[in-house]
Amino acid sequence: MPWRTDLFGDELRGGTNALRISSSLYLAFFHTSVSIHGRRVYFMGAFTFCALAPTFRLHSMHAYPIVKDTLYSGKFVNKHVMFVVFPMSLVPENGGSGSGVVGHHGKRDGDVSSVLLTFGHNDRDAYTVRFNVSEILETIVTVQSC
Repeated sequence: MPWRTDLFGDELRGGTNALRISSSLYLAFFHTSVSIHGRRVYFMGAFTFCALAPTFRLHSMHAYPIVKDTLYSGKFVNKHVMFVVFPMSLVPENGGSGSGVVGHHGKRDGDVSSVLLTFGHNDRDAYTVRFNVSEILETIVTVQSC
């Protein structure tokens, strides 16, 4: 597995819903945490998995978390937690449904070019950010082919 468990935690946990970004792939975001000086620090990363049932195999994932330094500075959350970044929801930005199926006009509905990710920060704020799907796919490591 490419995720650096030695640095960023070995228990990958839930996050966003999965969004079908093409006929063969789903995209989702997960979170994990580690203890630093007795306080938890939360990170998030992305992964893709194959759209082929029944296996839905892991296809690719980040080796390192998605980090913006301003999310990991300032006042600590509390005496047990330093910083929290938690992915919450994922929707296609370009108006597609993310279904990955060919519609009645022969046009593919589901080849998603950009997504909106909503995430929580330090258990008090929420943000929505735009990601270009091709840029995400360029930054993650392939685990196995579909």
